[in-house]
Order: sequence, then structure tokens, then C-alpha cells
Amino acid sequence: MLARMLDDGTFGILNGFVFFTQVDIINYIQNNDQFLHELLSGFQDDRPSTPDPNNLPPLDEHRRDIVLLLNQLMILGKGVQLPSRLALYRNLLDRGLLYAVEWALRRTEAQLLHAGAEILTLVVDLDVSAVRMHVLKEDEMKRRSLIVEMIRLLGTTKNIGLLSQVGESLRNLLETTIEESVGLDFFRTVVSSNPSRSCNGKRDRYRRTSSFRSTKTAWDCCTSR
Repeated sequence: MLARMLDDGTFGILNGFVFFTQVDIINYIQNNDQFLHELLSGFQDDRPSTPDPNNLPPLDEHRRDIVLLLNQLMILGKGVQLPSRLALYRNLLDRGLLYAVEWALRRTEAQLLHAGAEILTLVVDLDVSAVRMHVLKEDEMKRRSLIVEMIRLLGTTKNIGLLSQVGESLRNLLETTIEESVGLDFFRTVVSSNPSRSCNGKRDRYRRTSSFRSTKTAWDCCTSR
């Protein structure tokens, strides 16, 4: 409504205000080391086990708010220029962003699941190699990995949109070019050695989604043992 009532000059000025405000917010947050440390350090200390949907710990509202804030910050980053977006995403990745995603994917609340899946999609689209390195690092630490959380979620959720979003991220993680094939073979070995039991017998529901064909290779890799 407002856009139709404004002339082009005024509309451009308002867009400029919004853009530069977004840049100021992003620069302030990513240059505040203490804030980022307090925001993300708690997730790295977790030693997750296989989540039981019927026996999950009570929702930590502080962590929920952090994940939702990170989701909004990542979306905000989409509106800035590529160098600033890269700097923001890599800064968050270096400080443990994907540990927060893993925590969100282990929950049953729809709001957290969608926020975690959206953060993961944005990171994979921009820097898939960083996500692969994170998974390999977790394997070295003998820690339950992000890939396992993704596969478990694909086997348990009934939300078709969430299935498609997480399945597409998994496909991108397992896809490669010829130049990357050697490194990705090792990555696939790590993934295939950590299958999620919850996926067994539950692929039929995923076959009904639009991204099944594109993620078939990922499923075959993750469940073939």
C-alpha cells in the first residue's frame, strides 16, 4: 500500500535507509567478539546423543531465542553485497553456527526446525565446503554429526516442506565437481559410516517430494551399508 502511494524518489530514499541500517546491524554484530562468543559458545559444549521425541529435555527458551535471532541475522545478510554476506556467514561459522543448527534440528518445535533448516540452506548455498569440513571435524571428535541429524530428521518428520528443504541441503553436500571428487569420496565414506537407523523403511514418504530424484544419490550414499 505504502509503495504505491510514494513517488520513485521517496521510495528509493527509504530503500536506502533500510539497506544501510541492515549493513550497520551486521557490522555491529560481527565486530562484537564478546557478544558472538556469548551467543554461540553454549552450543559447542553439548555432547548430543540420539534424541528421543518422547523424552526430550524441556525447551531452553534462551537457546530458542538465539536460534531465531541467528535465523533473522542470516536472512538480513541476504540483502547485503556478497563480500559482506560472506564475511558475516564465515564469521558465524567459525564461532559455531552449525552447532546451533544441530540443536535446533534435534527439537520437535516446528518454529525451531524451520529456522534451523533455513540457516543450513543459506550456509550450504553460499559455502558448502565449510559445512563439509565441519562434518569431518565432528567425525574426528567422535561426535554425533550434522549429517546424522539431517538424515534422522528426514526419516522422522512428516512436514513435506521440511523434507524438501533438508533433502536439498543434503544433496548439495554430497554433490561434487570432478576437481572435488577425491575429497568428497572421503566425506561420503564418513557419512556412510554413520547412518541413521530412523531412516530405515521411511523413504517412501520422501519419494513423494519434488526433490526426491535430485537427492536419490544422497540417500543411497547415506543408507548403503
